[in-house]
Amino acid sequence: MSKAFLDSGINKLGTWNYQIEDEDLSKITFYDNDGNVISKPSDFPTDEQILTAQAEEQARKDNLPNVRASAKAKLIAGEALTEDEANTIVL
Repeated sequence: MSKAFLDSGINKLGTWNYQIEDEDLSKITFYDNDGNVISKPSDFPTDEQILTAQAEEQARKDNLPNVRASAKAKLIAGEALTEDEANTIVL
């Protein structure tokens, strides 16, 4: 049925049931909750919004090693962590 691309940035813009073919934004099929093919929802983001969200998500992922290193250094030094740094810690 549908696939959720959690890392693509689309899901942070809303929730829809969809499937993308070859990561091509022009090849998206939408589904209702019963798995039936439907037309594109009116609230689905534009290609530009999707590409912006994807770029933001990639930048966040690319910066994650820096945030983890900063968190580790602060923990060793006994300093307070930012929320982003605290979110990188796995307990």
